[in-house]
Amino acid sequence: MLADLQEETRTIILYEAPHRLKKTLALLLETLGDRQTTVCRELTKKFETIERTTLEDALKKYEQEDPRGEYVVVIEGRKQEDIKREKEEQWLNTMAMQGWVLDSVGFCTYNFIKCEPG
Repeated sequence: MLADLQEETRTIILYEAPHRLKKTLALLLETLGDRQTTVCRELTKKFETIERTTLEDALKKYEQEDPRGEYVVVIEGRKQEDIKREKEEQWLNTMAMQGWVLDSVGFCTYNFIKCEPG
């Protein structure tokens, strides 16, 4: 299910119990990469805390201290620019494997290779 969220561009909001928080943060980091996140503890209660961080830093924090209370984890969606850049790189790699070359001006030309009989 987490793999389905890799391409999600909308903000992701999860509720997590304290005994599963570390494992969940580790899985999110592994699956989604190190995204901006906000970890909220005990929302609407006397000891409410809200911490803006990254998934990696949140995991480090909760590996050193035991989570207590109820958590809401808010994760940044994937950036459109990252998706676009990745698709462009895939397209260029596909074209290169087929013999096309991108010149300095940005035009694709076919790379003809002469084969001489041996």
